[in-house]
Amino acid sequence: MHKQQHPLAGTTTTVKPYVPWQSLQDGAEAEVRDWWDRLGEPWITSTVIAAEHYRYRISSAALNVIRTVSDDEVVYVKIGGLGYLVHETELGATNV
Repeated sequence: MHKQQHPLAGTTTTVKPYVPWQSLQDGAEAEVRDWWDRLGEPWITSTVIAAEHYRYRISSAALNVIRTVSDDEVVYVKIGGLGYLVHETELGATNV
């Protein structure tokens, strides 16, 4: 579990999803909220729709990506008012 807030929390950045989903598209602007484990239950067992979508997205990814995104480095973001879970590595490096 993360004890500190995500370094980009409260900022807007771009995303580069391994598997796009709805508004979660390459280059979309995302408001970074915080690490998911600081906001909700574990993503692996959560019934929150954002967690269910995340599990679907990573199960659709290539095996080498699944190894990367199956840890707890998961961040909650908002894109166009909708909430998504993304792996830390799917966040862009540059703030918008």
